[in-house]
Amino acid sequence: RGEMRGVLTIFLTRSSPKATVFVSGESNWALERCEVRSQGGAAILVTGNATALVSRCGLGGCGKKGKRATNVMSATDHTNVTVVNSLVAHSVLGGLRFYGNCTARVDNCTIRHIGWYGLLVDHGADLRAEGCSFIKCGEAALATSARPKDCTIRSGGHTIAEG
Repeated sequence: RGEMRGVLTIFLTRSSPKATVFVSGESNWALERCEVRSQGGAAILVTGNATALVSRCGLGGCGKKGKRATNVMSATDHTNVTVVNSLVAHSVLGGLRFYGNCTARVDNCTIRHIGWYGLLVDHGADLRAEGCSFIKCGEAALATSARPKDCTIRSGGHTIAEG
């Protein structure tokens, strides 16, 4: 069990799957008013039955061009994740990715400057998303893979814009 408040953490790497913040196992973490950034990796990875609450945080890359994250957040392996009132930005591939029997809630977030998708749901994930703003998400605001398996999306009240 842990908590981070008002922390700025940055991990600089070149095209690595390493995460700036890694939450795993039977752990329960809350991040509030934090900046979690990655240059070349993922900002947050949640896995292995962990629970994470992210509130009023800035997540993603370190800016445009070559300073972006690969993915902002990935959650998998029976995790429970809540992201609220947060900024998700500056990623080459994706914003928030949920798969592997993950349960997730995303509310009132701004998701911008994302290469492919804002929210991706796949392989047994259950997502509820409400009131988000998607700005400059390259391919889609909400997405699944070509062959989604047993995933659920409940979504509404979003704003989608190009610029």
